[in-house]
Amino acid sequence: MPKLFLRLFAPLLDFVLYGHLLLAAAAAALTWSTGELLGQRLPPTLPALAGAATLALYNFDGLVPYKRRQPATSARSRWLQTHPRTLAGLALGGLLATAPLAWQLLRAAPDAWLKLAPLVALAVLYSVPVVPGRPRWRPLRDIPLAKGVLVAAVWTGVTVALPARLGAPPVTAAALALLLTRRFLFVGTLTLVFDLRDVEKDAAVGTRTIPLVLGTRRTRWLGWALLVGCALLRPLELVLLRNPMELSAGATALLGLPLIAAAALVATARPGRHDYYYAGLGDGALLLPALAEWLIGLTG
Repeated sequence: MPKLFLRLFAPLLDFVLYGHLLLAAAAAALTWSTGELLGQRLPPTLPALAGAATLALYNFDGLVPYKRRQPATSARSRWLQTHPRTLAGLALGGLLATAPLAWQLLRAAPDAWLKLAPLVALAVLYSVPVVPGRPRWRPLRDIPLAKGVLVAAVWTGVTVALPARLGAPPVTAAALALLLTRRFLFVGTLTLVFDLRDVEKDAAVGTRTIPLVLGTRRTRWLGWALLVGCALLRPLELVLLRNPMELSAGATALLGLPLIAAAALVATARPGRHDYYYAGLGDGALLLPALAEWLIGLTG
């Protein structure tokens, strides 16, 4: 039955997962959840802007010429190389949605460009060759050990720093620092999952990622250590942002679900797993913090 299901719905799943629609939804949901956690009134365009920009940037990344020249070694890479028009359409659609949303945001908060511009520049330069090298220039992602750090930094900036600074009422410096740290640790852990997936490909093209420097086993331990740090910060978050006595046992369990899921992904990630494992479960794990907040809101 599962194989029949996959055959029937594979084209749709490929489109949603490899076209980064799930990832865009995760960016929008995480941005929304930050506002909920902080008790803020976010500009309604902000979560939509995060999702649209994510859709545009990730599909643009799939169209970068040097990446299209790389061998297609998986179902995902074959889909990306054989569907350039789909990627271009999704990137263009994301860009066309981003433009009016960004305009509305800038009209409501004229100084927002000061916060948006560095994140946009970092996200674009992640894929565009700008670093001199031989035999060719390289994007920021190819700087040794920078790949996962850059991804975690941009996601943290978009889904925490922007909503915290643009929402109302203002957020205390302590609360913002706490949320930035926790989100960076969580997203950083998930980038290790994808680095473990890509360890053979990164070695072939000379991108020195954390697994290639530390080895697979130590990378897993690093991921678990990041999640422990994330968990240890949770009680402080509850004190600063909630009344811990108001949380039921079920709500507390929900808050731990994203960390448990991420720990399982770190333990089981390896080259050769089906791409749905990473594009579905790996990207889907980014939705879990927002899902937990939503469920707590329903039960609270």
